[in-house]
Amino acid sequence: MGFFDFFKKKHKDRSFIGINDLLPGDMVDYDMKTWEVKAKHKYDYEGEIIYEWQLKTSDDNIFLEIDDEESNSLIISRKIPNSYINQSVFNEISSTDDAPEEIEVETKKYYLEEISSGYFFENSSGEEEPFIAYNYTSDDGTSFVTIEQWGERSFEVCRGENVYEYQFTNFLPGN
Repeated sequence: MGFFDFFKKKHKDRSFIGINDLLPGDMVDYDMKTWEVKAKHKYDYEGEIIYEWQLKTSDDNIFLEIDDEESNSLIISRKIPNSYINQSVFNEISSTDDAPEEIEVETKKYYLEEISSGYFFENSSGEEEPFIAYNYTSDDGTSFVTIEQWGERSFEVCRGENVYEYQFTNFLPGN
């Protein structure tokens, strides 16, 4: 090692990466498409940290989350229009700070499972944004809907399902 090699920044070897190692600019195959990692967001639920990767292709945008690090339970979700849910749901949340026990999304019923609050960090850093998440699960447990409340009357809705790690292949590090 030469004298100037000592001052060079040491880079982590990213030749073999997996889901937990994904960073913006990386690529991964899922559902017969190649996805680019656009962002890695962080959620802080009273000290419980959850990461979410935003994956994008030319015609789709999804969010990948590791729900439980011990079991590597994965969730894929997509934002859906708020109009898929009856407007009275949003009105009830805004006026009572509570959510209905049951909602319907495109003729499928979902049942309130959990209400949690936390902070969102875009790209895992920056200023924290407080939010409340209302998590609903289908009867058969195969899909879920999350209503996120950002402020008094601002809402985003996501619908998702559980997926498996083996469904993700060909991890390619970016820069």
